Amino acid sequence: MLNKKLRNAAIFAAFAVGSGALFHVTVNSMQKAQAAEEARLAQSAVEEQSPADPLADVSTDGDLPVAGTDTLSASSPVSDAAPVTTPNANTGNTVGVIDDDPSSEDAQPEEPSGEGVGYADGEALVVTARVSLTLKKSASEHGAFLHGYEDGTFRPSGTITRAEACQILYNLLSETPADRAKLTDVPSNAWYYDAVASLAAYGVIDVTDSKARPTDPMTRGEFVSALAYFFPGKITPGDDFPDVKIDYPYYGAVQKAAAKGWIKGYDDGTFRPDGTITRAEAATVVNRALGRTADAAWIRLNASTPLYSDLPATHWAYATVMEAALAHSAAGDPETWTSVDGYAEDARLLFDGFDYSIMGEDGQLLTDTTWGNHLNLDTYGNYTSGDADVDSMAKSILSNITNPSMSREEMLEAAFVYVRDGYFYRRNNFYDVGQTGWEVEEARTMYEKGKGNCYNYTAAFCMLARQLGYDANAISGLVGEEQQQHGWVEIPIDGELLIFDTTLESSYLAEDPAWNLKFFGLSYADVPWPYTK
Repeated sequence: MLNKKLRNAAIFAAFAVGSGALFHVTVNSMQKAQAAEEARLAQSAVEEQSPADPLADVSTDGDLPVAGTDTLSASSPVSDAAPVTTPNANTGNTVGVIDDDPSSEDAQPEEPSGEGVGYADGEALVVTARVSLTLKKSASEHGAFLHGYEDGTFRPSGTITRAEACQILYNLLSETPADRAKLTDVPSNAWYYDAVASLAAYGVIDVTDSKARPTDPMTRGEFVSALAYFFPGKITPGDDFPDVKIDYPYYGAVQKAAAKGWIKGYDDGTFRPDGTITRAEAATVVNRALGRTADAAWIRLNASTPLYSDLPATHWAYATVMEAALAHSAAGDPETWTSVDGYAEDARLLFDGFDYSIMGEDGQLLTDTTWGNHLNLDTYGNYTSGDADVDSMAKSILSNITNPSMSREEMLEAAFVYVRDGYFYRRNNFYDVGQTGWEVEEARTMYEKGKGNCYNYTAAFCMLARQLGYDANAISGLVGEEQQQHGWVEIPIDGELLIFDTTLESSYLAEDPAWNLKFFGLSYADVPWPYTK
């Protein structure tokens, strides 16, 4: 059988857009490809008979990454779990490493949490956290570490269990820990197992008689102690809170948290270290410790409709929770969100159905301008292609093929599949290499007549992508080894220009679905044959 690259070259059957004819692989090209493949296989057979190089490095790393599980919400995405990296074999273990499965009949908490141990020497009052684990403290990439519940609530005033607190900190670890503590009350199949067992193994939380008490509420003192583990260093003795005496187990951690501005106490001057900590308070303390501050302007314009049913935008911790719950890229001080997962890429898009505007860096709507290269904004700040009918048809199509639960990327793929499968090929206009400005009119033709050539396919998808806020470009260029005139869509995503070719994917599906050639979001380096602009 032909290998993948030769097969791709052999089955290349692009639309020759200049004439509208579909050309297929010639017998001669197939024979050449087959001969090349036979030569390759013969050479491989010779190489396989050769003795192995005794000096070759054939060793492999036997360590496997420990998968983290996001347990803050039963519906939370896996990507919110701690990063999966190769464990550090040199890290220490302060509790027995697990060698069998723990079991427990205790009720299990609904979400994750965590607690901590205060390290103070009593005389010098030094917090000496055993620095085996570290937190991600990026100034530009802020991952989500706290989520709501499956029922759509956040419960800002609800208490956090020790398991939940552990999960918050586990979500923020810079790498996955190698060790797990042997705990009799933490089953290996519990959603919080990795978080609690890891943090217990490294001394982040206290353990008594091999029990981590995952379902117990986390106290305020325990929480700041667990957080202080990740910020080692000396502290100056103080008397910030009358109810936190020097003999308190987490005295050093509380003093450090107060000195660093993580905690402020109540109006009566007390800290109430043995009181429970709420979810909103936990988000506040962690954000302060990491130096993370919410972008109030972005939240006001993009997330004024509450994400959680019990957390109105007027709540004192609303912005703080958004900082904790929305993964985003940030810049500057005060913090400005440059992109937010699930909202937009490289832009501040404000959607109202399939109408949208774009917010500038100053927090004001952009008007009478072009954002990027192809997204035109009118006097009112609304996107327009310049043709109200084309815009209306594009929005109608999108409303029929998408739903509000889909991400923008999922909507983009739905639009791609719709164009790929929803239209028929016929001869039509073609354009010179590099020619621009034809996409709006050719999209209208495709939307109204349901038939067209590669330029119509390209234009139809291009206008749907722009209606979703993507800075899509309709390309007229050359494709294939024979450099046939062709059209495709190009979209910048994550700093890379990607190819979207509905026409070729449609043609290969019609020819033979078994070829399984995909043209959704390919880089120019990954396409099976040349695309020339």
